Amino acid sequence: MKSRHGTCLPEIACKFLLSCYAIACVALVAVVVRVHYVQCMNSKTFSLERRISNEQMLLSFISDN
Repeated sequence: MKSRHGTCLPEIACKFLLSCYAIACVALVAVVVRVHYVQCMNSKTFSLERRISNEQMLLSFISDN
């Protein structure tokens, strides 16, 4: 009687590659989400800095006149 616990090498390799593929997909999604988040934060920071700079210029113009 043959045991069913032993599996063939191609089946093991296929399962291994499938799990590696799944891990790679999850990692890729995490990287894309992180890059998008960082870009959004940089954009908001730049916008805030520009707004503060414009307000300071306006205040200095008003105080000079």
